[in-house]
Amino acid sequence: MACLKMLRTITETSPVDGEDDGAVTRERLIRFSHHFGNATIVDERKLFAQFDGQQLGGGIPISPHRPTVTLFYENSLLASALIRVTLVGMFC
Repeated sequence: MACLKMLRTITETSPVDGEDDGAVTRERLIRFSHHFGNATIVDERKLFAQFDGQQLGGGIPISPHRPTVTLFYENSLLASALIRVTLVGMFC
């Protein structure tokens, strides 16, 4: 129940939808409204990216300041790639 007291919302993403001139190696930053607890784990079942219907591999570290998650891609993306990022569930 403690998780519900601090329901997190996404306050910012980078790059933003429709942003031009993004690098093909660029990561996705997702900033939340509240910090995560020390025991929080974000893995590829909770946060993942897809391109052309295929899930992209990569790393998902939580920042030391704990309100930001970074989704790194293992491979470079096509310059015109439309990437779908999915966040499933809640994080405490």
